[in-house]
Order: sequence, then structure tokens, then C-alpha cells
Amino acid sequence: MATSYVLDTEFNGSGLAQLPMYDNSTDRHVIDLTHQGKKLLAAAVTEKINGDGSLTHYYALTRFDNDGSIDTTFGKPGNKGIVFGLFDPSSNHGQASDSGCVSIAIDGKDGSSIWMLGWSSEHRDAPKSVLIAKFDQDATIDPTPYYLPQPTNSSLQVARPGWEKEAEQGLRLQEGRSSLLVHDNHLIATANFDTQGIPPRLYRQGFNGEPGFGELSFIEITHTGGNVTLTGLAVSNNALLICGYLSNENSESGFIARYQTNGELDTTFGKDGTLTFQIDRESKHATQYKTRVQQLCIRNTDEILATGSRRFEQTDKPNTVKLDGWAWQLLITGQRDEHFNAGNPQITERENDGVEWKTGVIEQDHGALLFGAGSFGTSHLQRYEKNGTADPLTPLPDEIKDTINAMIALEQDEKIVLAANLRSTGGYIGYVIRLVKNRI
Repeated sequence: MATSYVLDTEFNGSGLAQLPMYDNSTDRHVIDLTHQGKKLLAAAVTEKINGDGSLTHYYALTRFDNDGSIDTTFGKPGNKGIVFGLFDPSSNHGQASDSGCVSIAIDGKDGSSIWMLGWSSEHRDAPKSVLIAKFDQDATIDPTPYYLPQPTNSSLQVARPGWEKEAEQGLRLQEGRSSLLVHDNHLIATANFDTQGIPPRLYRQGFNGEPGFGELSFIEITHTGGNVTLTGLAVSNNALLICGYLSNENSESGFIARYQTNGELDTTFGKDGTLTFQIDRESKHATQYKTRVQQLCIRNTDEILATGSRRFEQTDKPNTVKLDGWAWQLLITGQRDEHFNAGNPQITERENDGVEWKTGVIEQDHGALLFGAGSFGTSHLQRYEKNGTADPLTPLPDEIKDTINAMIALEQDEKIVLAANLRSTGGYIGYVIRLVKNRI
């Protein structure tokens, strides 16, 4: 029996809710999505053309009611649910004229506060200072930014290198992904920096800015196997789980590590707290694959479903990268889970532009639903049963077959909510999408 997913017409009448215009800006790209009680909170970056022709980024927030309509009680009175702006600079960071966000989190079931991991800079091309901003529950007043300690002469990484063909697209997410979550009354964040040789950081601090790793507020993430790029953040075994990849000359390896809340590696996981690996098949190219972890889904029984891609630069097709998606389930110790596909990774090969799994959801029936995109923006979906068996392939609705950048998935009342940037007239625009399951 196959499982398909169709647009939920009870959500905004079509299953699709477009981000609103922010101060007449046509470019608005969804970056992150989270629950706020029964409502959905979407974070975005918007781009505006100034009078002199220059471009400015702004952070933006939109809250949607359960029926997909924009919650007009959100934000300052009279703004009709639209929240956007520039962060106030600190005395050490100059005059901010460019701002954005990379991740959001709330600190309670109904969200007594909204937290945003973001950045500010003096202008679009200036170094970006990393910050966490605090909004009140309904974003009715200007946020308070708290600048995080950052390496000297560094900039938060927000732009992806241009090897991927993303025509008509001005805003590009970072090659890695910086993340934010709330755990045990602390803010947990990751940040990648675009300066060569500067390692990413894992931050932990209290709501008032007090250090969370003993006397430290961050630790640098390094590995002897290569340079680390972070893409995901989760909580596992009451510890902090991070993922990404290691780069070393022409190779890339998947990377997962687990840290205790005191900042030390959790040596019960993997090899002394870390796990590095390659996803290969028996082929002549096996040793040339580049493996990346994109996300970690934690089951309520503590198994870890890691997802991502393996890449191979095809010598017979210059500047062309072959992408295969993969999903591999691990036990809480980092060992392979023999109950999921007999302990082996599930590898997905798609014709033409391939696929890289960007996000995943563990459904209430314990199935795993993965969303991804190919090299040229084609959207893909795959569902696995609890034991790792792949469901027969079913296509996504035509309306969401062309996406780029952010792809975030959540489950809400047995329905799937997806945030993605879809092709629209003039470029790509952020949408919140709700899907319902249909057994065929």
C-alpha cells in the first residue's frame, strides 16, 4: 500500500499560505518554522530595494492561525500581523543597516517568549555579527538583541557558494545551517562562520545571558579529521546532539557529535563522543562520494534517524554534481539500529537532478517522512515504515514541486506542515504548506 500526501484545503482554502508583503518587499524567503501552541510561527528574511538601488535585508516574522490565515493580533497594533525590522546595534557593532534571521525557538508550550538567532551588519556585504533576539509572546514591542561572543574578524555564514544552480534567486541560505532551540531553561545555538579556519561554535546560555557551559557560554567544534560545518541541532539523552560534515582536501564525511550540558563530549556516544562516516555503495565511485548530514530526527524511543546526501562530481559532466539522499537510523549510543533496514542506510537515487534530504518528520504511526530537493530545485518526498521499508514512490502535489533553500517540516494534529520557498512570478517566495496523508 502506497502513501500519498495531498494539500489540505482546510488550510487557507488551498493548503498553501504565502508569506505577506513586508513593506512592499517582493523577495521574502522563509527560513524557519515552529509551533506556538496551536498556531504556526514562520521566520523569514526579506529583501528591499532602496532608493539608491542598494539592497537591504530585514528579519521578519508571521504567525498563522490553525486555518492558515494570518494572525492579525500578532505584532504591533495596526500592523495586521506583519513583523519585520532591523536589529538595534550594540555600541561595539556599529550602525546596523542590514539584518536577518536563521532560526527561531520558543521557551514554552504556548511561547511566553520568542527567540530568534540572527545577525546584523553595517551594510549588506559587511561582516555579520551573530545575535539572539528576544521578542515578547505576540511581538508587540521591538526585540532586545543580545550579541554573542564571536571570533575576531569573522562573519556569520549566511550565503551558500554558487555551485548549485539557483537562478532568479537572490537570497541563499548558508552551506551549513546555524540553529537555535530551548532546552532545560537554556538557549542552545550553533553558528558557522565564513572565515577560513575559524571553527563553528556551540552556544549555551541562560535566558538572561549567563554562561551555560560552566563559566563558558560557548565551545568551539573541531575534529582532527577536517574542518567542521554544522547543519543540525537536537537533544538526545538529555544532551546536545549536533551534525554536519567534515571537509578535508577533496573529501567530505558525515559528522555527528553529542555534548553534555557541561560542554564535554558524551563519551557514551560513538567513538569518544563523535561519529564520522561515509555513505557508500559497492561502485567504482564509492571512495569519491562526499557525505553530508543535514538533519537528525529523534524518536520518542531515543533512536536517531540521520538524513542527508552523498555527492559525486561527475567527470563526464563538468560542473555537475550527482546527489543521492540517504537515511540511516542509529541507537542512542551511535551504533547502527538493526531494526531499521537491517542496520544499513536507505539510499535514494532520483533521475536528473538527484535528491538531498533537507528535513524529516517522525509521524505518530512511527513512519519517517523525508522532504528534499534536487540540484535544480525539484522537490522530492519519501516515506519509510518504522522498520526502514520504503513506501512505494508517490509524487508531491504539482503546486510544490519546485522549491529552493529552506525546507522545514513539522507534524501538527497528524498533518504535515512544511515551510518552503516556491517558484512564483518574479522569483521564489516563502510559503507555509499543510499536507494530509492519503493511503492508496
